[in-house]
Amino acid sequence: MNTPDNSMSLELESLVSTLSKLEGLKGAYLFGSFAANQQTQWSDIDLALLYQHSLRADDFWQIKKMLLSQMNRDLDLIDLQAVDNIFQHEIIATGHRLLTNDTSFCVDFEVDVIMYYIDFSFYRLPILADIQKRGYIHDR
Repeated sequence: MNTPDNSMSLELESLVSTLSKLEGLKGAYLFGSFAANQQTQWSDIDLALLYQHSLRADDFWQIKKMLLSQMNRDLDLIDLQAVDNIFQHEIIATGHRLLTNDTSFCVDFEVDVIMYYIDFSFYRLPILADIQKRGYIHDR
């Protein structure tokens, strides 16, 4: 496991400072190698943004462009409202909130994601077991 060096810590601090100025942002989640403290100098930063609703595509790309202009590494940026529940759950379960502008909204979102994931898993498990037993996904 790698301990973040000072330049990586400063990079995250700078990122948080920039994110705190984004209008309407409810929370930001760090996931991937940085959240697991396993980053290297070549790692990208995996970041998920939480707004009340999905971002418009042009707003998303403007935010990504602005963030990238202030960084010395690649950025994998995710709109948490625009991805499926499995990915939302993975981000929440393995990452951590890097920035919280609206605690109540973030906590409610996290609870909803976890509850939906649990409910959906009940229905998904038999389907996955059947796929594993058959050895293929679609009928052939």
